[in-house]
Amino acid sequence: MNTATLGAAGLILATGTMPQTPPGIAGSEACRTCHQAQYDAWAQSTHGTAGGPAGPATVIAPFDGPPIRFADAVVSPVVRDDGRYVFVVERNGRPPMELEVTGVVGRGHMVGGGTQGFASLFPDGTERFLPFDYSEDGDAWFCNTAFVGGFWVPGADRARLRADAGWLPITEAMRLTECGDWPPVRILGTNRRFANCQNCHGSQVEVRYRADLARYETRATSLRINCEACHGPALAHVEEARAAAETGPGLASLATLDVDASLRVCFDCHALKRALGDDSGEDPGDGPLEYSLGLPLIGDSPYLPDGRIATFGYQQTHRSSACYLFGSMTCVDCHDPHDQGYRDVFGNALEGRFDDRQCTACHASKAADPEAHTFHPAGSPGAACTSCHMPYVQHPELSLAVPYARADHTISIPRPGFDEEAGLQSACAGCHSDRSPAELATQAAVWWGEIAPHRPEVAALVAATAPTASPGDLDRAVAAAATRGSRHGIAKLMALDMWVRGGNAQDDRSAGGLDDVPGRALATLARDGDEDVRAVAAAALHATRGDDPAVRALLDAVTRGAPDEEGFRVRWAAALMQWAAAVDRVEGPAAALPFLRRAQEVRPRVPEVLIVLGAGLAAAGDMAQAVQAYLEALRHGPGDPVALVNAGLALETLGRGDDAAALYEEAVRVRPTEALAHLNLGNTRFRRGDFDGAITAYRAAVRNDAGLSRAHFYLGVSLVNTGRVAEALPSLYNALEFAPDDTEIQDVIRQVETVLRY
Repeated sequence: MNTATLGAAGLILATGTMPQTPPGIAGSEACRTCHQAQYDAWAQSTHGTAGGPAGPATVIAPFDGPPIRFADAVVSPVVRDDGRYVFVVERNGRPPMELEVTGVVGRGHMVGGGTQGFASLFPDGTERFLPFDYSEDGDAWFCNTAFVGGFWVPGADRARLRADAGWLPITEAMRLTECGDWPPVRILGTNRRFANCQNCHGSQVEVRYRADLARYETRATSLRINCEACHGPALAHVEEARAAAETGPGLASLATLDVDASLRVCFDCHALKRALGDDSGEDPGDGPLEYSLGLPLIGDSPYLPDGRIATFGYQQTHRSSACYLFGSMTCVDCHDPHDQGYRDVFGNALEGRFDDRQCTACHASKAADPEAHTFHPAGSPGAACTSCHMPYVQHPELSLAVPYARADHTISIPRPGFDEEAGLQSACAGCHSDRSPAELATQAAVWWGEIAPHRPEVAALVAATAPTASPGDLDRAVAAAATRGSRHGIAKLMALDMWVRGGNAQDDRSAGGLDDVPGRALATLARDGDEDVRAVAAAALHATRGDDPAVRALLDAVTRGAPDEEGFRVRWAAALMQWAAAVDRVEGPAAALPFLRRAQEVRPRVPEVLIVLGAGLAAAGDMAQAVQAYLEALRHGPGDPVALVNAGLALETLGRGDDAAALYEEAVRVRPTEALAHLNLGNTRFRRGDFDGAITAYRAAVRNDAGLSRAHFYLGVSLVNTGRVAEALPSLYNALEFAPDDTEIQDVIRQVETVLRY
């Protein structure tokens, strides 16, 4: 395996490709013999050409073109003589850094804004996304300026370096550290230790820590979206079919799935979701990861009250559409699953995405006289069904600077005025930007009369989010969500989330047990048909009324009656922890602790829950109890590196430095890739005057997380203390990059530069 050295601190980037195909997978080529037509359609589709290794067939970005210029760096995308695609990063005072592209994601396919991203294989075995993305529509390199992180990712202090202005084209006014993926941290695959893109940008992507190799292992069949991404592992089917020279054991037919099961096949990628389970990738188990579509709505909802996207999301908003709630429409009613072309509900191929027969195959009455319904000339853009009901909307969280508009899959009714008040451009304003929302609303009323009202559960959510809303409006929203027969799972989850976050356990919502309006509604939702709704309703009752005997009895009954009790508890505890995080942001860590204590009640022996509780206790200043939580986590999950490091930090605060050092040593032993373990071990050695030992630890820290400013700084100071002054300067520059306003670092750099000058 080839390597390239990154920076003076000794960061090494492994190059090459990801390891072999995961077990049980045949690969799409194996499907070709028996399913030639489907294979040929897939091979030319957006799924079949979604990505892969870097090469002329996959890369659309301008490699060997002009360099990408930042305020403090020049990045040159080049193709080496041996065919390798690399980004060469040059910064003042440091050797050039070379990042080899080992994976390409995206081909600029998407109408509304096509992009391409790049990944590189890192020394710890993770495949990480680089901060240099390319927009084909904008013909520009751009990066995400939001902080890329999460609970399991160290360095939240680095969030202040980010502009947090969404996606921005890279200019000479932008620092490299304003890109959220610098240093690269977001991985391909799902692992709770890292910010990640889950398993969507590729097929059968797995990432796990291999203790025997002392590193992570990332493997994938392909960065295309292959047959088995939808149909499941097919190796046994292929082998038995070949052996018998006949059909062999069949795979489950996707054509016969019910509506929700069919949607779930697509939503495994085309949706916001949260991975469930407690393993951190050490053992990927016997099957694919399970995801929750509902949990992303808890604590910080990405949706508006009517289900449209308020921040960022995908096509799962279809679950708020009338075509789903009152019909049976699935993704494959409009999209051919093999060639990604368009078709009507009867399977007839259509000319393209704007062909009205997608809609009129069901809504036949609108086809007879389209102008009577649209009030626009037939054949004009304004007469197309999708122009009004599925307009392309730029995702608000991303900014307007980089095109990334996606069709509104809530299939909404245009509501000029209301839409603008909600923060979105109405479909009417998309074409008629010269007219005010009020004028457009008046014209819509002239043509169509009174606009159809929102569904009761949505109308109640709208009222509950109004500036004049009261706690009573929240009660009415959760009661409306619990109306018998409602299938609106997103509205139910949003109502539960708003009801809990609209107050706390100390106000009057903690009274009433199951006997008042919200109590009865929560009890109904705790028996809902949707597993996410059931679990979140249980969490809402537990968080606000969990000491009431009737509530306790109900929670016990619904838990014992759950088809998958452990899965129910996973979702329940996750909702509580997400509410804790949301409350912490607004009211501080002390207000979050009741939610974390409740989560511990639900899953008392799960390390993840105990570590989050420990972090909450530490943030609230109760270090002694934090240590106990971390030690309990280690009792149930021996060797958990996060628990070891966090327990060490708490012990240091209590003056038990030797005990803390022993925990850091253990964390380094069990997880050599754990950057914070090396950093804190280096700090203990530094304080003892063991500068050579500290240098070793700090080098390991920055090798595994190049964005740790303190590790770079103390590495430089340790080098100065051992007489290696010239060698120290690049490390000090690295430190300053991630802490540009740190006067201590600036002062040490001036001193070192003075020494080197004379």
